[in-house]
Amino acid sequence: VLASLGDRDDERLGKINEDLYGVRFMGPRAYLVTFERIDPLYVIDLSDPAAPEIIGELEVPGFSDLLHEVSDSLLLGLGASENRLPKLELFDISDASAPVSRSLIELGSGYEWAYSPAQYNRYAFTYLAGEESDRLTVPYSATARKKEGYEQIDRIALFEIIGKKNPLRASIAPVGEVKLKPGSVSDDTRVIIDTDALYVVAQGELLSGFWSNPEALQKLAT
Repeated sequence: VLASLGDRDDERLGKINEDLYGVRFMGPRAYLVTFERIDPLYVIDLSDPAAPEIIGELEVPGFSDLLHEVSDSLLLGLGASENRLPKLELFDISDASAPVSRSLIELGSGYEWAYSPAQYNRYAFTYLAGEESDRLTVPYSATARKKEGYEQIDRIALFEIIGKKNPLRASIAPVGEVKLKPGSVSDDTRVIIDTDALYVVAQGELLSGFWSNPEALQKLAT
């Protein structure tokens, strides 16, 4: 063992009873998310392998299961909000000592319960980086109780990361949603983004269409 971190109270990673949820290594730094009631995002300096150091920390409600690098200054988190709905959160890490949340979006807002397989299955998360903005998709399923019974929706949510060259103005912008039959979203749900073309595989069906009009995807094959 060359070095260790977290075995002293003044350098503890997470609080007592918290679990480790997400990790991302980016160059000489690591980003860690722990959770019990709130989400501490830790920035770890690994430039000296013999002396790793916690240099930044941010506490926000909810947690992130997946941390995805947008740029040297931006980090995207996918997890669950304080309402236990899937969430996307964009973190400004340009100042490693003081990370900031720049944008937050909940999926399934207005429903009692929702989940995304991308929270635990990385293949369900699709990301296409661009020069000025990035595109990403997140499948999710949401349920609510109605007078006539339970209502379930299954969707592929489309987003863009805009303003990525200026962390102060960067944000997550909703583009639209692909509507699927109830019960379609699963661990096997996959999305491919090819420039402006969009392909979705869900419950054995292949749908295709355009990024600019996700509501109009057509079935190609079963």
